[in-house]
Amino acid sequence: MKGGTPRAVAWKVAGWLVVAACAATLYEHASRVPEPMEPDELARAARKVKSDALEASALARALAAGQLTAHFARGQHEELTSDLGDVRKQLEQPAPVGREAEAQRVRDSAERLDDILQGVGPRIADAQAMSHIAAEEAAVAASIDDGAGS
Repeated sequence: MKGGTPRAVAWKVAGWLVVAACAATLYEHASRVPEPMEPDELARAARKVKSDALEASALARALAAGQLTAHFARGQHEELTSDLGDVRKQLEQPAPVGREAEAQRVRDSAERLDDILQGVGPRIADAQAMSHIAAEEAAVAASIDDGAGS
C-alpha cells in the first residue's frame, strides 16, 4: 500500500491536524490588538525616564568636574542606555485610554534621552561637552510631569 499502513496514515493525519490547530492558535494570538498599558504603568515609565535623565545628568556633571573616571562613566552610561531601552520597549504598548498625548510626551522624552546617551561616548573626555550634555539631560527630566499617568 502506497503511503504506509492505515495506522501510519492516521498518525500522519493527526500530526498535520495538530500542526494546523497550533498554527491557527498562533495566528489568532498574533493578530490580537495588544491591550493598552495601565495608567500606573505609564506613571512608572514616566518616573523611570525622569530618574534615568536625572542620573545621567548628575553623572555627566560629575564627569565634567573630573570627579569620575571615563571608564566608570562609560559603564554607567551603558547601564542607563540598557535600562532606558527596557522602558522604551514598555512604552511601545498602546497608551492608556485618554492618555495618548501624555504617553507620547513620555515616549518623546525617552527617545530624546536615548539620543543624548548615544552621543556621550565620543565626547566623554570633553568637560565642556559633558556640561552641555548634563544640561540637555536635565532638560529632559524637567520636561516629564511628575504626575504622568496618575
